[in-house]
Amino acid sequence: MKPMPRTLPVLLSAALAGSLSFATLLTAAHARQAGNDSTYSWTYQYKKGTTVRLRGRMAITGEIKQEVNGKTETTPINVEIRSLNKQEVKSVAANGDANVQDTTEQYEIRIDNNPPNPHDKPQPVTRTISKTGQILKQQVAREDAQAQNAQVEALSFILSEMIAPDKPIKIGETWKSELNNRFVEGQKVTQTSTLVSAEKIAGVDALKVKVQMSVPTKVNADEKYTLKLDGAYYVDPKDGRKIRADFDLENLPLSTQAGELIVKASYHVAQIIPGFNDKEDTADKGK
Repeated sequence: MKPMPRTLPVLLSAALAGSLSFATLLTAAHARQAGNDSTYSWTYQYKKGTTVRLRGRMAITGEIKQEVNGKTETTPINVEIRSLNKQEVKSVAANGDANVQDTTEQYEIRIDNNPPNPHDKPQPVTRTISKTGQILKQQVAREDAQAQNAQVEALSFILSEMIAPDKPIKIGETWKSELNNRFVEGQKVTQTSTLVSAEKIAGVDALKVKVQMSVPTKVNADEKYTLKLDGAYYVDPKDGRKIRADFDLENLPLSTQAGELIVKASYHVAQIIPGFNDKEDTADKGK
């Protein structure tokens, strides 16, 4: 196996900047049982000043093809991003919309399992979120005029917008939510969510919600340019906290100075619960 070219760590680091500053929103929500013990509904109800920390990990695999001396050479891509993030509820409007700031406290990118490459941490991100989980606005703080990577920003919405059901549901039932396609302006996409089971996660009796999405990443996209998301997140039905999220992504576009790459990724993020999982890397552990 040939090593990844030395220039690629720089290109990938630039392309991925901010990619784990969007750790899926795991701050305070509110869930309730409705009707009987097997029926549930929830909304996201935030309290100003609430702060949580999250460990995140994204593993990216694929390949890059380059012309060398008239021949096409293929080099495997193996990238891992790890982060520790703090999320703080800055304000809550009368209608329940909340401004939540996400600050990256630790951040590293590893190429081919080599030591982390030096680079700046992503800038803080502030999101305005509705009670249903929709992101109404996202703003990245920047100290310079550098533009946000549009593909990374679009991906951050996809991983963060987990929409609550609009009516009480039972285990096994599915609901569909229409969202803006953040890759293609003016398009809509459908998020399909299913309440799968009740499980214990991070010491909490939680509900597992399976999520699936197909997202065109350009106008008139064929299968190659349709991002596929498949995974699940876990909600504590007692106080509504989202405890963990695990997603697999296919056909993820990643623009670099060397051209556009189409890669696969696995994304894991877990809320750090003091006294339970604060001494371990919870993004590596299933439960």
